[in-house]
Amino acid sequence: MIRRALALSLVLGLLAPPLASEAQQASISHVGVLYPESHRCARAFRQGLIDLGYIEGRTIAFEYRPGGSFEQHIEQAEDLARRKVDLIVAANGRAALAAKQVTRSIPIVTFSADAVEIGLVAGLARPGANITGISVPLHELAGKRLEIIKAAVPTADRIAVFIVPSRLAAKVRADHEAAARVLGVTLHVINVSDRSQLEGAFQDAMRARAGALVLTQGPFFSEHRQIIAALALKHRLPLLSSETGSAEAGSLLYYGASTLDACRQLARFAHRILDGAKPADLPVEEPTKFDLVINLKTAKALGLTIPQSLLVRADEIIQ
Repeated sequence: MIRRALALSLVLGLLAPPLASEAQQASISHVGVLYPESHRCARAFRQGLIDLGYIEGRTIAFEYRPGGSFEQHIEQAEDLARRKVDLIVAANGRAALAAKQVTRSIPIVTFSADAVEIGLVAGLARPGANITGISVPLHELAGKRLEIIKAAVPTADRIAVFIVPSRLAAKVRADHEAAARVLGVTLHVINVSDRSQLEGAFQDAMRARAGALVLTQGPFFSEHRQIIAALALKHRLPLLSSETGSAEAGSLLYYGASTLDACRQLARFAHRILDGAKPADLPVEEPTKFDLVINLKTAKALGLTIPQSLLVRADEIIQ
């Protein structure tokens, strides 16, 4: 009788539903992030999901990767695919293109520039495939950036623009040249794609008698924002950068899409996908907020007085 009772108990135990902890473990969504945990976009994305009710370790788990070159992104995306994550987050176009090359089945959400132009999605309204997210319209920002640097440095009638050669370079150049004609300033466009070229690029700008410098958008300028800010100060060249964190690194100005706001938007995309929506059915959105950051410490070092009309437009002022 005792043996029968033990056998019956064992069978019932096997047929019983899983424990609550086991059920929770099975329901966890695993998200791969192609950026380090400390990156402000990764932090904003994580907080956005928590605000939507996800509980880290119970309903959501994150796997962060350090980012880097395109080849490093490929390796990291391959590793995440092997781990069968439910979603990949790519915080720039280079990371998104790498993830797209690795997988056509795992959903990808991205915060990138001109997603259609760089070949990430087929269209904003109908992205197709497995990618959606936020796309920054660079053509609209060219004029705003030149307008802002001209307002900060009214005497700058010649402005240098650094561009990284890419499939978008010709369009980016044309957008800036069109905006320069409207403002009545002369552009001096300089191609730069390697850290070793930066000093030479600044010397080129100085030979052209540029009164200010604008950086176009791209991971290269983000990775080297500190050395670029230092070189700008060394050459006493007022700099407007398009990369988040550049003003904190010492650039005079930053103007671009709010990373924190855009990456919280990505969390809403992720929530809908984890809830069953397909990326192909979720239209790509444009950023809803743009930030202007002014570094007054750098302005003082350059001997500049930022006009009050520009100060009142700033979202953040670094003293």
